[in-house]
Amino acid sequence: MRVAAPHNMNCLRSIVDQGQSISFSMGNADDVLQQRFKSYADLKTNLPNAESFSSTYQSWSDTNRDTIGSTLKAASLTADQFDTEEGTMSSLRSMSESADGQMKALQVGHQIAAQQVSQMQKLRGLVSQQMTMMGTWLQTEQTDKDLAQARREEFFKSTAPSTSGGEKMKVEW
Repeated sequence: MRVAAPHNMNCLRSIVDQGQSISFSMGNADDVLQQRFKSYADLKTNLPNAESFSSTYQSWSDTNRDTIGSTLKAASLTADQFDTEEGTMSSLRSMSESADGQMKALQVGHQIAAQQVSQMQKLRGLVSQQMTMMGTWLQTEQTDKDLAQARREEFFKSTAPSTSGGEKMKVEW
């Protein structure tokens, strides 16, 4: 087997890990904001079925893992063998013992790489949509704070109504 193939497979595994990490982090951020701020939780996301970003990231992650799993299964490998660098290298070493195994390893790598291009594009779109929504929410929150501050300043700057000019109180016996 070519020397570059195991390295490429490990790079591919690293890309998959990074995608899963981004998905988890962004989903977690959505959960935290929804729990802490009602105004954020009330925002409409424009996601299908009125889902939260958190659940959409979970769906993305599940789909990505399932797709990789089915590709590996077709090559008589398991997702566990792809989960760690050691497992990936071990699988590739055993496959490279035959010409057929080498070809199979290359095909698996190409299929997973193609899937990851598509999945990362979906993830990028989801992150972009969430960042736009969060930016809108933060801008609205800041505008509300600025308005409240301006109203407070206006209230304390205004002068009290005059108490003179009216009829003087007279004590009548």
